Amino acid sequence: MSFFDELKRRNVFRVGLAYVVGAWLLLQFTEVITELLSLPPTIGPIVVAAVAIGFPIALFLAWAYELTPDGVKRESDVEREDSITSTTGKKLNGLIMGLLATAVIVLLVDKFVLRGPEPINDAPAVASAATEQSTDESAAAVAAAEPEDIDPRSIAVLPFTNRSPMAEDEFFIDGIHDDLLTNLARIGELKVISRTSVQRFKETDTPIPEIAQMLGVATIMEGAVQRAGNMVRINVQLIDADSDEHLWAQIYDRELTTQNLFDIQSEIAGHIAEALQAQLTPEEALQLANAPTENLAAYSAYLRGLQGFARREIGTMKDALEEFQRAVDLDPDFAHAWAGIATVAIVLPSWGGLDPEEGRRIAESAAERAMELAPELGEANLALATVLRGEAAEKQFQIAVELLPSSAAAHLWYANQLQTDIRRFDEALALIEKAVELDPLASIYRHQLARHYLFAGHFAQAERELLALLEVDPDFFAAISFMSLVTAAQGRLDEAFQWNQRAALVDPSSPFPLFDTVRTLTTLIDEERLEQLIDELGERNPTIPPFLITLAETGLAVMQGRYKAAVELTNGLPNIPFAFDVIPTQAYFHAYDRNYTAARASFEQAEPRFFSAESQDAALRDRHGDACFVSFLLLKTGDEALGEALLEQTIDYIDTELPSYAADPEQWGKMHHCLAIQGDFEGALNSFERGIEKGDYRNWWEVRVLEYFDPLQGDPRFEAVITGLEQELARQRASIDAWEAAGGDS
Repeated sequence: MSFFDELKRRNVFRVGLAYVVGAWLLLQFTEVITELLSLPPTIGPIVVAAVAIGFPIALFLAWAYELTPDGVKRESDVEREDSITSTTGKKLNGLIMGLLATAVIVLLVDKFVLRGPEPINDAPAVASAATEQSTDESAAAVAAAEPEDIDPRSIAVLPFTNRSPMAEDEFFIDGIHDDLLTNLARIGELKVISRTSVQRFKETDTPIPEIAQMLGVATIMEGAVQRAGNMVRINVQLIDADSDEHLWAQIYDRELTTQNLFDIQSEIAGHIAEALQAQLTPEEALQLANAPTENLAAYSAYLRGLQGFARREIGTMKDALEEFQRAVDLDPDFAHAWAGIATVAIVLPSWGGLDPEEGRRIAESAAERAMELAPELGEANLALATVLRGEAAEKQFQIAVELLPSSAAAHLWYANQLQTDIRRFDEALALIEKAVELDPLASIYRHQLARHYLFAGHFAQAERELLALLEVDPDFFAAISFMSLVTAAQGRLDEAFQWNQRAALVDPSSPFPLFDTVRTLTTLIDEERLEQLIDELGERNPTIPPFLITLAETGLAVMQGRYKAAVELTNGLPNIPFAFDVIPTQAYFHAYDRNYTAARASFEQAEPRFFSAESQDAALRDRHGDACFVSFLLLKTGDEALGEALLEQTIDYIDTELPSYAADPEQWGKMHHCLAIQGDFEGALNSFERGIEKGDYRNWWEVRVLEYFDPLQGDPRFEAVITGLEQELARQRASIDAWEAAGGDS
């Protein structure tokens, strides 16, 4: 008898086949139990190793031993005529048939119950790290299933589920999710919903089709991460939002190294692009394949930095700056972390958490280092764009948006750059709307849309946007704080005061509510309440930064006509972006005191372009609200020709060009100032009266203190306007009294 026939007689083939089918079922069972009980991902590799080791042992036992009626005996001890291997073979056949039937049932359940009708894989997803390719049919199904108004190449990646036993792994898992979103945002043909919107659906029971409808996408990706020791398991699945069917799925079991993590993210991004029929450019493919660091500790610090920055609170952003710095200390060539430092350093001053000059210094250095290390990195280009100025900044923003086409932040920051030029408000609006499309549930982008409307003079539209935002996010600080500006711009100062108090409760560390409160009380000429505020600040919060109290004292000094004291108080104060620009403010204080030489010196320091005929036009377009005031300073300090030219140029600009960009150009450019300086007091009074009727009370008391309004003092019509305004302000002060007496309830 041949060796092959002997193998058949001893049932070695049958034992091997039974073992293989049984082992496959065991692996399926292990995968399910691991998922359900959140067992460590090391369980899978252990079972695979045990099965692999057991296979040759089973074959050896089948060859060397035989099952007899008297028990297991060595095959050499069994006489040939007493052997029952044929009977045992029939039993093994039955066992094999049973195991195969069970395997078929498992496959059918997996295909039609757990994963849907589209095939995912012909073999189990085990700890192999092998790449599975999506089918053309599934990609076509995505395109066919979507309504015409939803981009078939759009995707939202939901926050990953933490299946690790340690709660502190949450930041790591959220960071992996953030990093994957950033990588997907590099793919030009994909529309990827940004982090803030998808974060709303963390641990949600909302059905997939409903989430997709809210986010405006065709596909959803879900994932789970389990970290145990030096191993990590990442389980992802791509779902067609219309049919709620699985298009692709994969489980990755890898050793926890940076290279493995980046490889997994690159593979996932590639699978998504293929499934959605998005073509990767060579540059995009290179970016996805590039591992930014080999230092796991540096990468972990970077992930912590991402999480801290994403929360957009002063404390967490300061923590983020420290984590990004720790990352570059561990790996000085980590370009992503350098870009993170630059980004936080640019944003943090606008929240009052870092001196603006210090922030710019840090940001410039970090952005330059990031670009030196990775000039093709979108985040590096975006960081550099934020620290540049003028045309150079715009070109850099265009590069950043091209490299990060699905980055809502890149579009928004580019819009902020364009907003400095009122002529480009429409372009800025289109970029903000794109940011909202990419992050539709992100409160910050809805807030920026309202902010844009305010700057364009569309106050009612800005208010509608903010109120709608606060309906869904009632404690969003930026919207609450900005409501004070919107209501104040419409003359409802009592409401502005109430919004400021609410904002101060939401974020006591922010300087904006206090600054806006001081501005509101100064406009209301509410000396008593402002004095009370100054007295209470230190008592209520001894840790409050001294400069905030100084701001309140400055407002009181201006209200009381102590302009020299106001200048002294503001010496050394920091600039507060979007709120308080120290040097030009001091120029106005000097002018109130009729010290025009000092006023000119201050404004020449703040905006030197006004004082040169060659650059006046550029300065006018950037600061048209101050242009006529500067022309007066020029006239009073001996530069009559330059002052007259600036005055005429400004009036012409407000009359002819500004109406194309601003909703109320007359007030935008402070036309009543321009006309009074020109000597047209009838026109100045008409312009001032129209502004008061619209609720534009900004710095209304300047008509009482600036020299060029002196001829209006005592004019019956002018005095009637002032009397009516003072009565309205008294009514609003009484409204605040009643509100406070009621306990501060809106």
